[in-house]
Amino acid sequence: MALNRADFTGAAGVLLLVFVSTFPIVIPFLIVNEVGAARRASNAVAIAILFVTARSLGRYAGRPAWRTGLSMVTVGIVLVGITMALGG
Repeated sequence: MALNRADFTGAAGVLLLVFVSTFPIVIPFLIVNEVGAARRASNAVAIAILFVTARSLGRYAGRPAWRTGLSMVTVGIVLVGITMALGG
């Protein structure tokens, strides 16, 4: 089974999607010299992106957009807390 043009186009699309969704989380580390402050800023950016994305998903699914966004933010904050407690 050989790879064709559609396979490479799909792979490039996935690469672009991953890059665009994770680069804003890396930006604080490129700007701020102190690692702790950069990590907190990165977590804040990630939580904000999670809220916006979950709010859009809630609206698309016909659910209360704000409640969906806040519930996903709650999950994100819990996961960040667990990560920090484990030393990350």
